[in-house]
Amino acid sequence: MVLPCLGWYEIATPCAPFATSQAKLDNSIVNRFLSAADDDFVYCVDLDIRRFVERSNRKAVLIFPPFSSYRRFLVHRVCASKSFSQHDIVTFSIGIGTERRTVVCFRHQLLQDVKSSIGKR
Repeated sequence: MVLPCLGWYEIATPCAPFATSQAKLDNSIVNRFLSAADDDFVYCVDLDIRRFVERSNRKAVLIFPPFSSYRRFLVHRVCASKSFSQHDIVTFSIGIGTERRTVVCFRHQLLQDVKSSIGKR
């Protein structure tokens, strides 16, 4: 579920698990099949990102709550999946330790020096 906050960013909150998930990551993306809990997580992340993109507020960013490194990886993979390839959105992580979280934004919002370093890792 995406909640508006302060008018310039949104905080994604975990949604309740679903019995069946419709958003699927190609198992070749993560090189293994997802557990039921991770599959539900991917479904919720997909919904949050879709709602964020549909709102078309090009000045907003979507900030997910702190997750484990694997769950942050899944957020990055959902955003990079074919479902969102036509949208000009990017992800990055902020924070340290247990407070590390993933941010989704439109590419034009990135600072110039960050744009030049993407893909050079």
